[in-house]
Amino acid sequence: MTEITLQYCSKALRRHVTVWMLLPFDTFHPDRCPAPPYRTLYFLNGYLANARQILDTTTLCLWAQRYGLAVVLPDGENSFYVDHPERNALYGTYVAEELVQVTRQLLPLSDRREDTFLGGISMGGFGALMQGMRHPDTFSRIAALSPAAQLYEMVRQNCLPLSEVEAAVGGEEQYLREYDPGSLILRAHQSGRKLPALFFCCGTEDRLTYRVDRALYEKLKKAGVPVRYSEGPGMHDAFYWNEVIPEALEFLVSGASKEEL
Repeated sequence: MTEITLQYCSKALRRHVTVWMLLPFDTFHPDRCPAPPYRTLYFLNGYLANARQILDTTTLCLWAQRYGLAVVLPDGENSFYVDHPERNALYGTYVAEELVQVTRQLLPLSDRREDTFLGGISMGGFGALMQGMRHPDTFSRIAALSPAAQLYEMVRQNCLPLSEVEAAVGGEEQYLREYDPGSLILRAHQSGRKLPALFFCCGTEDRLTYRVDRALYEKLKKAGVPVRYSEGPGMHDAFYWNEVIPEALEFLVSGASKEEL
């Protein structure tokens, strides 16, 4: 894999940003080196983390090479990937619109919806589900690892501080209306709109997100929403995420289903 570091002045964030990218360009396995334009995964980091940490602590690079995927990793900076115009910090616009446009202009990335995916870990999993549902014409598939699937329920479970959640997504009524992944998915499903294909997973020993992730899966299953869900032994850490990254990327590139309704 070729690793590229891009620095440019973001209009959405009104400052210079650094983005890490992986391209399946140099490999000794010709069958794993697809011709451009490349299928692309935009991958979002979690709370207290950054994009570089994902590259350093997970096997994402290895499995992206295996599946011939380009990967784009921006820094989320504890933003929950929500727009805050009062702070000139439009993180949702940045990751789901601007970054897609900029990277497609600069690199040989496919501009087809069926080749464009959104994923993330923890807070990034929340961002992937939320922004993926808000931009279904851009992203065809979503893979969320241990997503923070219901922020206010996590506050009630003492997993997130109320002040930070309110600062990020407003009060609970606004959150449910604009940002809650479950609410966005159900409303889109009930309206008959075409949804991105959904995959999410969680470790059964994850004290931060297992209860909200399992609850989201049960809610979507009851409503008849097509979803692939996976759970197994593991905590909220890179040991678990390295176990499930192969399944997540296989879902993105092949559409193979184990638990889709």
